[in-house]
Amino acid sequence: MNPSKTSRRWMWLVYLLWALFVNGFNMWVIGPLVKDLALLGVIAVLLIILLWLTSIPAYARKKWITFTVFALLLGQGLSSVAFYPTDSRIIYSVIMLLGLFFLALFITKAGWRNILVSTLGILVATIWLPVSEWPFLTHFTIAKEGRMSLIPADIPALPWAVINGKNGQSLVTLSLAVPTKAQLKELASESTHSKNSLYNLLQSADHEYELVQIRHVGGHTEVRPLPPRDMGKIQPWDLISSTFPFAISHWKVVDNHVITYLSPTLDAESATSLGLEPVSYPGNFLALSQQAWDTDMSEWQEAVTTAGSSMVLPALEIHHNVLEGEWHGAPIHVPVKGQIVLSEGSFTSRGAHQVLVEGADILQVVDLNSQQVVGTYHATLTRGLPHNIVTGPLRQGGRDAIFVNATPAYILTVQKDGQFHLVYTAPNDSLRFEAVLQSKPSDPPEIITNDPSALRDVPTRYFTSYTYRQGQLYRNWRVYETNVVNVQPIQWVGGREDLAVSIYGSGEYLILRRSYLPVLPATAVAFVLICLVGFGLRIRERRSSRVQSS
Repeated sequence: MNPSKTSRRWMWLVYLLWALFVNGFNMWVIGPLVKDLALLGVIAVLLIILLWLTSIPAYARKKWITFTVFALLLGQGLSSVAFYPTDSRIIYSVIMLLGLFFLALFITKAGWRNILVSTLGILVATIWLPVSEWPFLTHFTIAKEGRMSLIPADIPALPWAVINGKNGQSLVTLSLAVPTKAQLKELASESTHSKNSLYNLLQSADHEYELVQIRHVGGHTEVRPLPPRDMGKIQPWDLISSTFPFAISHWKVVDNHVITYLSPTLDAESATSLGLEPVSYPGNFLALSQQAWDTDMSEWQEAVTTAGSSMVLPALEIHHNVLEGEWHGAPIHVPVKGQIVLSEGSFTSRGAHQVLVEGADILQVVDLNSQQVVGTYHATLTRGLPHNIVTGPLRQGGRDAIFVNATPAYILTVQKDGQFHLVYTAPNDSLRFEAVLQSKPSDPPEIITNDPSALRDVPTRYFTSYTYRQGQLYRNWRVYETNVVNVQPIQWVGGREDLAVSIYGSGEYLILRRSYLPVLPATAVAFVLICLVGFGLRIRERRSSRVQSS
């Protein structure tokens, strides 16, 4: 058998593997170098490109350069239309596939079979997961990737609520649900209870959202409308926190679907007045928050009753500045200066049973054993208190800390005497804390953030994990993907643990599972081997030409 003919027979596989490899190499090596190391990264990329170019035999250099450009353009192009409506996606994909295929056929001279197989390979790979999401693969596998319909002006990113079941959890989020003409006509005929009811209906018709449940069934992830009977299992704060207190969430059940829409808490005149009175702002904001919370809860309770569900009430709630409820059978009644119970935890000492309460520019820790406020923190001009606060341990088995996403973000701990202690301040205004995770019981907690490069002077943030040690954050890993927010650990039925994340401003979401495969080192080693093979071919080519000349 002729070795030359045998090698040519398998060249389609070489082209296919290179087309896939170069897209991964671009996402896992080239992109991160430029994004994280600024000018140094650009220099490193230029050296990598120079090394690759010099490893290609001269007679094949043009062919491989043009084919590489074709593979990158196709991967990025198909990813850019991955979330278009189905009709548009098919049309644009077909145009792109045909255009780039014939262009590559004409320019690269790589052979129609090699280009066709590579085109189909990239198409299949992007259907499995768009190339733009491949950066996650360095530290995760993708259990599910999808998109809910969303208007970012209404809700900037998909919120997550967790329903706890006997054997595991499921997720609840929102997806745009524009009513049909028949439904709109029926609703309009019923909107007669006030002079503004029809106007309000038409205003909100294109901004209604349906509650959607994501659950793990039979080894795969299933998306379905939330059954109205399960409404009561949700804590409404998880769904309304991103718009609170400036919007009220209204709820209704239409054709066995749970629908919500937003209306502003204040009219334009009242909102303007609030902003023009800085001296009275804390008090006015406190009153606004209380009003919004009372209205939100009233709307929610009415919808739950209408749906035939029963509320699984939180153990503790705040009513008119009093923390009320029941804990381990004992009634709780503690005056506080807040409206929202942020979380339960052990803030002053390990094993303590406490809750963190937030009000207007104030945090309070309430001890449930002694039923009293044991610590109070007041915001300052340089350290504000937004609603975006995360809690979790800084050290393995340690007491909980408070991660405040102000500008800049900072971390607070609470001493045994109730004094709040600042233990970390972000080095820039862009860092945001997303969650605190315990990936392995033997490892320290992972602090999940979105934060920018330390070298580049741009605010672009990347999905990053840190460990806290001696007053500093030390990076564990970084995924070079932006706008990853609302990080929610989820333990499915059957015990499998994943991570749900939303992509800000898009409605896209991913269910991630930690992976410890050495994707990045393997990619680097593969590139070195490819270059060595290329240099070996060049050496053999030179020897062959010398033999022929002699």
